Amino acid sequence: MSDHRLYTVVLSDLGAYTAHIVACSEDEAASIARTVLHEAFKGAPGLTINGRATDARATLAEVQPKREYQVQVTYQNVHKIILPANSSEEACTHFRRLIEENCGPWEFDQIDARSMGFKAKEVLS
Repeated sequence: MSDHRLYTVVLSDLGAYTAHIVACSEDEAASIARTVLHEAFKGAPGLTINGRATDARATLAEVQPKREYQVQVTYQNVHKIILPANSSEEACTHFRRLIEENCGPWEFDQIDARSMGFKAKEVLS
């Protein structure tokens, strides 16, 4: 059984909103709900949001979904680094080695990231 549970999150932002968020904890659910709210109300052309404080309080939802889905996604990151080398092949070899040594490219400049091809399949016991 998954550690993730459904939370009901109440947000206050000079209004009250309710979001249904799947997360592993109340704190994570509240954080995701804030992001959802802020993404939904980014502003309009000519409007700048100079600051925003949003209170979020998450509680475990009374009714939990009875079904689970395994979700698969391809997540692509594009990273860059400037390295000294004698050729592009040598530079690529150095970058590959750095990525292997650091267990991933996460400490290098990320210039793009995207999620593609979400697929969900119900998990049957």
